[in-house]
Amino acid sequence: MSVTEIKAQADGLSFEDISDLARYLRALALRKDPQRRTQLQAAQQSPDWLTQAEFEQALNQRDQAGR
Repeated sequence: MSVTEIKAQADGLSFEDISDLARYLRALALRKDPQRRTQLQAAQQSPDWLTQAEFEQALNQRDQAGR
């Protein structure tokens, strides 16, 4: 499916579905950003985080908030 097709089909979605799709696409874009990946790898090695699970939870909360 092309981006054009996705955009055309998105017009028919409800507000809730569009919001869910927007959050998903934002999180997907952030995961694929090479600069962010480097920052995340450095942060994972930081002693400020107690566990990997806590780190990932904080990132997910941040991404879901649209930051």
